[in-house]
Amino acid sequence: MATTIQGVGTIRDDMMGSLTLNLLASFAEFERALIIDRTQSGRKRAMESGVKMGRKPTLSRQAQEAIRRRYGEETGTALAKKYGVGLRTIQRLTTCI
Repeated sequence: MATTIQGVGTIRDDMMGSLTLNLLASFAEFERALIIDRTQSGRKRAMESGVKMGRKPTLSRQAQEAIRRRYGEETGTALAKKYGVGLRTIQRLTTCI
């Protein structure tokens, strides 16, 4: 029985075929390790130069403070509608109160 690999061809089911598959798997694993290493070093350089990672905040700091001040006076649902965010965002901001 033979194995067909796209872009490589047919590999026989014998010792040479097994060796070929193991070599291909080793090269793939090595390449993946290189990609991870390059990605991590790039992230490290970016963070050292002051780049903030992650998603940008939906609300400005002023809006966050306004929500924290108004939370007792207005419901979370009303604040969420007013600022165009989800209720969970309001809850997350006000749990530290």
